[in-house]
Amino acid sequence: MNKEVAVNDYVNMVQASWTWHKLTKEERHRFMDLLILAQENKELKGTYEQRWSTLTLMYTAFLKGCGYTDGTWRE
Repeated sequence: MNKEVAVNDYVNMVQASWTWHKLTKEERHRFMDLLILAQENKELKGTYEQRWSTLTLMYTAFLKGCGYTDGTWRE
């Protein structure tokens, strides 16, 4: 797979997820800002699979910071 499209593919997947729809508009913007920052700082490196793994780690950490833990959404 083309590593250059990993971010776009990941964003498309995330935006179709139920967790994305639980985020507020502001939280969605904050996550997208994190992705832009990671790209600008050239933090997303490696193969498509490695980039996907990094993006998954970023999104998981972001969700935890927003109150999502162990399969349960914040109240």
